[in-house]
Amino acid sequence: MELTQREAACRNITTAEMVEAAWQEQVYPEVIRQGLAEGTIVLPMNKNRSKGRKAVAFGRPLSTKVSASIGLPLTGGQEALEKEKLQVAVAAGADAIIDLSIGVEKDGDLVSGLRRFLQWTLQNCPQPIGSLPIYEVFACRRGGQKGGTLATTVDLLVRRGME
Repeated sequence: MELTQREAACRNITTAEMVEAAWQEQVYPEVIRQGLAEGTIVLPMNKNRSKGRKAVAFGRPLSTKVSASIGLPLTGGQEALEKEKLQVAVAAGADAIIDLSIGVEKDGDLVSGLRRFLQWTLQNCPQPIGSLPIYEVFACRRGGQKGGTLATTVDLLVRRGME
């Protein structure tokens, strides 16, 4: 079984990702490991997509991070621009990317546009990526699809966690 960064830290194991984050922060790896174990630091390295990802640690006593926001508006037509914004943000050194897409309608389907854009972002961005899954729940409701129930919301959160 592959451990999460926190699980490893709680077992007193220092991972390569902790070492990489410590190097970037100019602290000893033990600072990162101890913070993870105590819950004062997070190191988002989803095991399903960690290959080629930059290890970025967030929390005390680490440096302040810069995040860049991207996102598809409900009106659509901006996908190429948002992809370019992502590439510029990464090249400029953003520590994290936040996808604030509220919907994009492609062929009358709001939800598939959101999912397609998120998948592209996950595949093309080496930085940690945050998103607001509740926006997809709202898109389901706007698009007249089944959504917004507790069960579908939980399913969505589980899927996003796996991504």
